[in-house]
Amino acid sequence: MPTLSIRARLSAAILLLSVLLIIIGALGVTGMARSNDANRETYENRLASTRLIGDAELSISRERTTVDRIAFDPTAPTVEKDGATYRMLKGQGMEAWKQYLALPATSTESRLAAVVNAKRSQVQNELDAFADSVEGMDGAAVKVALKRIALANTDYVTASADLKQLQRDEAKVRYAGAEAGFRHFRAITVGTAVLGLLAGGLMLVSLRRAISGPLNEALKHFDRIAAGDLSQRIEVRYPDEMGALLTGLSRMRDGLASTVNAVRRASDTIATAAQQIASGNLDLSSRTEQQAASLQETAASMEELTGTVRQNAENASQALTLATTATETAHDGSSAVEGVVATMAEID
Repeated sequence: MPTLSIRARLSAAILLLSVLLIIIGALGVTGMARSNDANRETYENRLASTRLIGDAELSISRERTTVDRIAFDPTAPTVEKDGATYRMLKGQGMEAWKQYLALPATSTESRLAAVVNAKRSQVQNELDAFADSVEGMDGAAVKVALKRIALANTDYVTASADLKQLQRDEAKVRYAGAEAGFRHFRAITVGTAVLGLLAGGLMLVSLRRAISGPLNEALKHFDRIAAGDLSQRIEVRYPDEMGALLTGLSRMRDGLASTVNAVRRASDTIATAAQQIASGNLDLSSRTEQQAASLQETAASMEELTGTVRQNAENASQALTLATTATETAHDGSSAVEGVVATMAEID
């Protein structure tokens, strides 16, 4: 199995951490989105539906209170005002119930809402009938009408309680689902984070082994080379960038060793030549001394020769003087002979 280069390991580590970061970010965004959806569902639907159901039920209760007040004294001067209040409360209750029915609901909630709607309509009809005819009723009729309203309201309140209980049960189920989803996302997030830490730790150990060991080895070789020790050969055992560094260092060491050997050989050659030159200088010095001695002997001979030449010159000068004298004597003798000859010729 080929060993990955340091560049490949760094790229793999960065890629893995980036993927894990993206996964954790996606999980976080998904979790926040689901939480936001749950909050929006709670605010826009569940909270609103609970509020609207309560408003509709409260309106019925207040309508009953208003009708009871009218039934207590149909001839009171506040009857007309109570009638207006009743109609206003009726409109508010119907509007609240209408808004509730417009909200999204499950099939089970829709079936219960239909039952509550029927019960509510029955109560509302009983209230409307009583409010319209209360002025002409006697005490017994009022009691019968109020009893019907109470029974219908009890059925309505019971159905409404069942609907609200269903909402609570569904909210509990949704909460349990949200809690399970949260635990699921939390487990995935924690697992991804732990995986990232493990991967980062493994990458750290791997890179430290790939860099620190060869780098320390290279530094030791640098120290030996700086100290002048070129005898230790550099072994390359790493196929990555640090191996390339050690390979270059090995080539540098081999080059330095070759250069040092060349310089050493040149130094040996120079030393041999210097010894030869020194020997030649000694021989030349000996010969020079011999020549100096010969020159001294020659100088002495030249001095003797000079004395001899000087004496010969003096002798030659004396000889020249004698020769000159002899020549003059000879010339005088020749003149005398010529005179004798001439005399003898005259005699003849």
